[in-house]
Amino acid sequence: MDTSKLLLCYNKGCGAKFNPDENKEDSCIFHPGPPYFHDAYKIWKCCNKKSTDFSTWLSFEGCTRGPHNPDKPCNDVPKVLLSQPEVDEKMIVWNGLNKPAERSEAHNRERVSLSVQMTESSCKALESELQRRKENVEIIDEIQNLKLLIGTGCTNNACKATYTGPETDLQECLHHPGNAIFHEGMKFWSCCERKTTDFGAFLDQLGCSRGKHCWTKVCFNFGNFFIFGGSLIYLTLNNNCCQ
Repeated sequence: MDTSKLLLCYNKGCGAKFNPDENKEDSCIFHPGPPYFHDAYKIWKCCNKKSTDFSTWLSFEGCTRGPHNPDKPCNDVPKVLLSQPEVDEKMIVWNGLNKPAERSEAHNRERVSLSVQMTESSCKALESELQRRKENVEIIDEIQNLKLLIGTGCTNNACKATYTGPETDLQECLHHPGNAIFHEGMKFWSCCERKTTDFGAFLDQLGCSRGKHCWTKVCFNFGNFFIFGGSLIYLTLNNNCCQ
C-alpha cells in the first residue's frame, strides 16, 4: 500500500490514517460532541462517557459512525480590534462658585481677657497643701541632719558598701536601679535581666549602674502651688536622697 496517499482523520476520538479512495460512510468511529470538563471529570457530551484520568478518557471508543474527515479544524478565533474615535478632552472652567467665606482680619478682632477666680474650697486646699509641704521639708531637714553611724550599709540594691566616714560618700556605688523579679523559678533584676535559678548567685550579681551611695531611704511626694496670671498651677515634686 502506498502510504503517501494516506490522510489523517481529524474526527474526535479517531485520529487514524485512511485512504481517501476507500473512505466509506461507516469507516470512522468518532465522538461528534465536544469535550466537557467538570469537577475533575473529562466527559464526551455526545455519549456522556467520563473519567477522571485523561488517558482513559482519550481511549474511549467513539459513539457514532461516519466517514473519515481529512479537514483540520480551525481553532483560530479572529481578533477584531474596535477602533474608538478620539474624544476631545473636556476643559473644566473654575467659575469661583465655592469661594471661602470672608473673614475679618486678625488685627481687627477684639481681644477679651478672661478672669480666673478661685473658689473658697480651692483656697482651703491651697493652704492645706502648703502646710503639708512645710511639714515635709522640716522632716527632710531633720533626717539629713542626723549623724550616720559607722557601719551603716548602703540601701541601694546589690551594693554591699558600709559607711566608714565622710570619705565613703566619695566612693562610687555599683548597684541595680531596677526591681527584683521572681518568675517561674528564675531570679533576676528588671534593669539588666541576668537570670539565674540560684538565689545565692542572684544576690551576688554585681550592679549594672553606677551612682552615689544611699545610706537612708527617704521618699516624699508633695506638691507646690503657684498662682500665675490668675491661674492655679500644681506641680508635683519627688524628693529622694538617692539621685
